[in-house]
Amino acid sequence: MASEPRRASVDVVGDVAAWGAHFCLFYETKQDLLDTLISYCKSGLEREEYCLWIVAEPLTIEEARAALKNAVPDLDRCFADSRLEIVAARDWFLPGGVFDGKRLTASWYEKLASLSARGYPGMRITGDTTWLSKKEWTHFCDYEDGLNEVIGNQRLELRQPLAGAVANSDACLAWLSSEPPNLDEARAAADRTIEAATRASDIIRRIQALFKKTARERMRVNINEVIEETLGLIRSEMLGNNVSLQTELGPQLPPVLGDRVQLQQVVLNLVKNGIEAMSGVQDRALQLRIRSARYEPNQIVVAVADSGAGIDPKVIGRIFEPFYTTKLQGTGMGLAISRSIIEAHGGRLWAEANPSHGATFQYTLPAHIESVQ
Repeated sequence: MASEPRRASVDVVGDVAAWGAHFCLFYETKQDLLDTLISYCKSGLEREEYCLWIVAEPLTIEEARAALKNAVPDLDRCFADSRLEIVAARDWFLPGGVFDGKRLTASWYEKLASLSARGYPGMRITGDTTWLSKKEWTHFCDYEDGLNEVIGNQRLELRQPLAGAVANSDACLAWLSSEPPNLDEARAAADRTIEAATRASDIIRRIQALFKKTARERMRVNINEVIEETLGLIRSEMLGNNVSLQTELGPQLPPVLGDRVQLQQVVLNLVKNGIEAMSGVQDRALQLRIRSARYEPNQIVVAVADSGAGIDPKVIGRIFEPFYTTKLQGTGMGLAISRSIIEAHGGRLWAEANPSHGATFQYTLPAHIESVQ
């Protein structure tokens, strides 16, 4: 069934816009601007989305709030529920009077991770460039290019299995075209095509679930099932990198109360982090160990250990910061998003250096234990 289209409620744009749409509006008067932005924000609030209005001249925060109050009678509740923020452009873009594109991009993704962890179905942002001076235009354009590049990196995870499906399909046709046809090899290539296509489908399903229209409810989740399902998505990547996997999943663990898709994302991020940490290792076996167990009376713990290069003690306190990465091709967002998700579930995520090689990332989650009357 096709997903419901998202409505921008901006007349000049059209009524339908996909998530991630970015459009620029030219206006003549203050009232033109207000009419457009009030409709845009009202539509988002009615759909339980998070709205951020970054106010710049010719508007003031007081004018924006008063105009929105007329259109949204329960505006105070939206503020109280943290579904709406109205901030000054100079406070958001120029704290201390200086534009810092790297800091700003990190702030955006930290907010996105936090909002995703809290279950918002979408995020609407409106801003104005009237605060820009001539000296800041070049830095601002660089910031926009960098932001687009990071967003584009999120598509790489899907691109890999699709490329695998194409390559294996070509191999299947080649084996069938040989004289005589090699049916065994063709069948094996076809099986790999199905596996890659299935993995791509699972990734699409997970991405859709992360940003689906309805807010997600916390449900009883078997953490061992979450781990096993996620490993199925990334098993081919482990094999391709010669990584051996060892799992020690505790028996009869109590469930946790949470969002299954977000908890899958945490496992996926930590496993990918472990694979990448071992990418340059050549003098020992590449081993990834995943363990789950009871932790104290009312918690469970999940640990992901690798045999990679380890973590420099000087930077171990920074690895969860958005955009901080020690990897050549890393974006520095996986660990930051994972920590936000775990903390939103009432847990804790941390890292420790292993005694010999590599590092262990582990997190706790409250166990959902129903009282017996």
